[in-house]
Amino acid sequence: MGSLCISTMDGLIISRSSSTEPRREHSVDEPLLTVSTGKSLRPSPNGVTITTFSTSSLDSPSGILDCLRASPSQETVVQCLQLLDSTFNIRTPSPLSSQITKVLLETTLPDFWHVLDRKQRALLARCLASPTGLGGLAAMLKALISPARDKAGGEAMGLRENLGDLLDLLQMVVARRSFLHEVWALIEKESEIKRNIVWKEFTALMGSGRLLSVAAEAEMVFGRPPPDQKQRWIGDGKLYASWLGRGVAEVCLHADIMEDAPWKSLSQMLSAAFRLGYNDSVVEGLVQILITPTDESIRLQKIVTSLPVHDKRSYMLALLRVISTNLRSHIKHDDHDAWWKHDATRVSGAAALLEKFLLHDDDFQSLIQEWITSSTGGGIGEPIALRRAIMAVISKNELAFCELSEKLLQQFGDQLWIKHTPIVRQEVNVQILLLCAGIAHRHAPSFMARLARSSAFLSGVSNRLSASSHRARFLGMVVGECFSSLVDKEETMQMSFGTEGMETAEGKWWKSIPMVDDKIGELKDLFSTPAAVVKKRKPTPPASSVTTTTAIQVIEESSSEDEFTPYAAPDSDPEDASDEDATTISRNKPSAPVYIRQLISYLHATESYDKQLLALEHASSLIRRKATSGKELASHLPDLLSIFAGIDNRFDIPAFDELRTAALVSLVATSPEQAGPWLAAQFFTGDYGLVQRATLLTAIGMGARELAGLSPPPTISAPQLPGKSHSIWSAPAPAHDLRSITASLKSMLLTPLAAKAADQLTGPSVLKIRTFSSRLAVEKNRAAPVHRKILDVVASAFFFPLVGGWWVSARDFGGKQVQAQPELLSLMVQTLAVLIHAAGPAAPRGMEMARECLEMVVGMLPAAAGEQRVLDALLLAALTVLEVGIEAADGPRRVAEELGELVVQVKGWAETAVEVGEEDTRALAAGVLVKIAEVEEGYRRILMGALGVLGMDE
Repeated sequence: MGSLCISTMDGLIISRSSSTEPRREHSVDEPLLTVSTGKSLRPSPNGVTITTFSTSSLDSPSGILDCLRASPSQETVVQCLQLLDSTFNIRTPSPLSSQITKVLLETTLPDFWHVLDRKQRALLARCLASPTGLGGLAAMLKALISPARDKAGGEAMGLRENLGDLLDLLQMVVARRSFLHEVWALIEKESEIKRNIVWKEFTALMGSGRLLSVAAEAEMVFGRPPPDQKQRWIGDGKLYASWLGRGVAEVCLHADIMEDAPWKSLSQMLSAAFRLGYNDSVVEGLVQILITPTDESIRLQKIVTSLPVHDKRSYMLALLRVISTNLRSHIKHDDHDAWWKHDATRVSGAAALLEKFLLHDDDFQSLIQEWITSSTGGGIGEPIALRRAIMAVISKNELAFCELSEKLLQQFGDQLWIKHTPIVRQEVNVQILLLCAGIAHRHAPSFMARLARSSAFLSGVSNRLSASSHRARFLGMVVGECFSSLVDKEETMQMSFGTEGMETAEGKWWKSIPMVDDKIGELKDLFSTPAAVVKKRKPTPPASSVTTTTAIQVIEESSSEDEFTPYAAPDSDPEDASDEDATTISRNKPSAPVYIRQLISYLHATESYDKQLLALEHASSLIRRKATSGKELASHLPDLLSIFAGIDNRFDIPAFDELRTAALVSLVATSPEQAGPWLAAQFFTGDYGLVQRATLLTAIGMGARELAGLSPPPTISAPQLPGKSHSIWSAPAPAHDLRSITASLKSMLLTPLAAKAADQLTGPSVLKIRTFSSRLAVEKNRAAPVHRKILDVVASAFFFPLVGGWWVSARDFGGKQVQAQPELLSLMVQTLAVLIHAAGPAAPRGMEMARECLEMVVGMLPAAAGEQRVLDALLLAALTVLEVGIEAADGPRRVAEELGELVVQVKGWAETAVEVGEEDTRALAAGVLVKIAEVEEGYRRILMGALGVLGMDE
């Protein structure tokens, strides 16, 4: 038997017996404590004694440790915490501080957390704001996760409650803006050896994902707090990374610029932060603090130049993406030459930021040139404003600028590069080359003249003009005319091809690129307009369901065992409406929205079920009405896209997904030039779950079909209940998703092939009865051609943004991006097939889209061997390309000439799939082989030549 002693605010010692005997129940009037004087310890009937003792026992950390171990009162705990925070420093790592931290976490936290007020909790958090405290919190979380997940009943509830308390405390510990700076100030005072050891361990805990992974797993076990409670951010990777970037920046603000040790340590933390996988958030948080509101870019330059080369690359790519998001705007092919002046101020501000490290570090200069000239670089899918800012900086280094210009010109005219590089990458190359030409013309005319007279330029234009791709020829003519106009002063000497495409708005826009004259401005110019302001995100997200930051969700697929479609429970029974209590009926129900801004306010009203339901039900029709009147929709389009892309079903609204998809489809159908590129970019770069990304693709595919005038595919109706029961219990009819569209497309393509095969087996054609019609009758019944909106936007608004985004993500993540998951990958390929089919054989850039699609198919086929869904999607895309290509004017010949080597490669895979694939796969592969056979009938020699070229390439 022993006893534990603790002190109270009045200087008393409470001695609690440690006997293992069961405690005797006491009456209500029986005192819990008995007080004795002197040093005698007299047990009360409950085994607790109080001894008078001086408060001098709290005059040292060891005394406080003994006190905290002895089950003190709340007043005593608060007194101990105040002393630990103000008088005794337990944040510096030591054996005694580790013991006190252990007691605070294992005893004080579970006993007193729920009775401490906010200030007292903050006091406890400050006592644990150290490497030792964070390590202890992470260890306790890790120890509680498995029991809380595996156990059930009341024990599990208690463990989960402890998890919630630990998460709240952890967030309170690190939430302060100066947290990292305070920790660094503590560690900096230690000796060099100890400082390096402690900082290395702290960096591994904070930056390498240990703390984040434990917090995220604990959040999954504990579950998200109710909507009316404050949401935690400590387990959200994107928000955590942004907080960490801002924390590193805070330390930079207080570090001595003349010393090297702090910057080396900070670069270690920044390097570790890049391992989290949220580089954009880290860099955005870092840049926000160091360049706004005051310019501390010298400190930004100091820390990034201290990084290793591979981390410099990570930083540079992330910064370019952050700047690109700030500069992103829809490109309009205006007729006037001053189109670039509307955002020249922001571009000059971006150039000022890039100049801080591009011109002062050889590693960054090499990395940016590699980024521009690599086969997947140059900012595919990013706005030209980003490339303008980069070239404004590079032009200040004459040697680097000349080397880059010559390399781009060589790349521009290389035959293999023209033939095998995606057209979106070639467009980026030409844009940068034209920017270089304009800069050289203004600042180095002799160098520009040498480029225009070089063999690389002449052979490059010649190779482009002889290319099979129409777009490659167009780009060659653009470069030829631009270079000639800059060098040849006489109009009669200037190169002019006189084609129709060069006189269009797009052609004039391309030829105006050399006239762009961007300067390096000031950092404040980057934030000169409201659209360019980088909004400062607080660590705690708002309690709103309308957000683009969501946890990764799992695509739910219906079970094959479900025979019937379930009916959703109705909100109310119409027959019982008369029995409602008149005093409980709400007389202030909202009315349907009639303005776009009213619709947005309803969507933001996350606490009102009625407003959310009305907004979703009327969104599609309201958007379509407003699209034809005024600029109300155009001015609110970005907000609507962002809301519907990230909105959550907080109230379990019936048919929520169908209503949200219908709203997005309406936005795509009414504003394709703006909505299409935005949705494509968010599919790759937005912070969305799998279901939300799938919704973005569905909206693109369905919107494109609507623009093409195609009716939705038929759906299989669910079994109906008799009489009025069906109208009461049934949910709204589901919207046609991309899967049903794909199934309809597959049936549409394969059914004629099967009919043709059956027809060939029934005998010679001369024995079949056929009704002939006169030519006049046929012409009379033929529908007049109608120009479809899809032809104008399918390439620029839908297809190439998706393809370009795929190449960028494949380059940056090496196939490990979320879009590479089989569910999304198959859906993306199916979307491309739907777009090509919707555009049809009359698409102006149909053969370019066909080439890009087949190149993606050929590139993905080896990796799709074990994924049936992806393989089927790839074969469907190939079949669609061949079907549409053959139907075009002079289709079979163009397919053989321009896509020959790709067709040969697809044929080999299709033959293998016919032999070893499943039933659906074999049917698609057989359809591909049938279409290839149609091409081979008249152009076998061309395909054999492509096979020979393919063999030489290998």
